[in-house]
Amino acid sequence: MEEEGENNRCFWFGVDLYNHAYYWEAHVWWEALWLVSRENRALDGFFKGLIKVAAGSLKWKMGQRDTALDLWQKARGLLLEGRGPLVPPLSSIPWEPFFRSLEEIPHTPLPLEKGEVE
Repeated sequence: MEEEGENNRCFWFGVDLYNHAYYWEAHVWWEALWLVSRENRALDGFFKGLIKVAAGSLKWKMGQRDTALDLWQKARGLLLEGRGPLVPPLSSIPWEPFFRSLEEIPHTPLPLEKGEVE
């Protein structure tokens, strides 16, 4: 149970980092969670998707637009693909509007509210 609480704190720290445009740092925190959740197919795809969102946002910031769009497209597939096996509230995250807005406003905050995913 203590490990679950620590993972939850790591996840939300990554969200805060991402939402404050610390994309590389967010990627690092989510990668740590991905490494411990790789046997859970749904969580594996969820964390890989978040990592690709962060990497794409970093590439956009660096001026590598095509690479960013490619990474966001891969992230979109992973996060939408993972919806089925994830339990609510993760299965109800509005990813489609998020990905549509990324192309117009590259620093779109993640569509996550702390109360709904804990």
